[in-house]
Amino acid sequence: MFSLVLFFIGIGVVNSKISGIKYIPRFDNNPKANETTIQNDLGLITDSANSVLISYRTDYNATYMLDHFYKKNVDVYVEISEHSFNDPNLKYLDNLENLMSHKTFESVKGVMLTYYEEENYSNRILIDDIKSVKNRLKDVNSNIKVGINYWFNVGREYSQYPSLKTVKNAFVGKEIGKSIDYLVLDALFDFSTIDPSFFINSIYSKDLDELLKLGIKVDIATGILSEMVYHNQSINGILDELNCKKTENLDYFIDLNRSSLFEDQELKTYKEIQKYVFDKTKCKNIVDN
Repeated sequence: MFSLVLFFIGIGVVNSKISGIKYIPRFDNNPKANETTIQNDLGLITDSANSVLISYRTDYNATYMLDHFYKKNVDVYVEISEHSFNDPNLKYLDNLENLMSHKTFESVKGVMLTYYEEENYSNRILIDDIKSVKNRLKDVNSNIKVGINYWFNVGREYSQYPSLKTVKNAFVGKEIGKSIDYLVLDALFDFSTIDPSFFINSIYSKDLDELLKLGIKVDIATGILSEMVYHNQSINGILDELNCKKTENLDYFIDLNRSSLFEDQELKTYKEIQKYVFDKTKCKNIVDN
């Protein structure tokens, strides 16, 4: 009888991995010291998350990462940008060719294009890039999705980045919104002026609902966990929020590289993530609120 009671208490309590981690093997804008350091990172990601978004750069061995995560059954998404490569004249498709020729690239779930000039997101060039990458990927694996990254501002009154409402208006009813398979929304914020509850409420809003009506997958990327660990705050509550609000078309990536103030802080955040226990029974109150 006692064991049955424990069983029912345990229903819904899952010592599980988080959804995803956004990763670039750099610290303070410099490549990480050596392959051993990167190998340690890959092990931490494998133990912590079900998926990884790799920010592709030519100054490290990305194919090694593809092989590692393929063997560990971790879903891989690849981000490329104008900062990924040494030759700014190359197009996105040119930049992808070397990576696509690697065998385990076939297992990649998605390719994300990132632009650093906001006007590019309404530019014909972007739509043409998406179509050319999609057509090329058909020769590798027609199931690989193509999406884009878009920054937005959370709670900063004066910011060069748009609000979530502006992001919504850039995609809903526009050709670009019909061209992509998924969207990674990179949430930028000032931790000194907002708390986790405000952060969550600002993101999970009517504007996000409108974006989801496009029928594409939306991932929220955020560096808030490292900031919370740095300020000695528990990350359990915000991870509960992120996990409970997940749907088939809505998920998240945790960006440790952007938010980590010190390299040992990054490791500390990984350890806190690995200690996290997801209790599904909390979701009713979270969703209802």
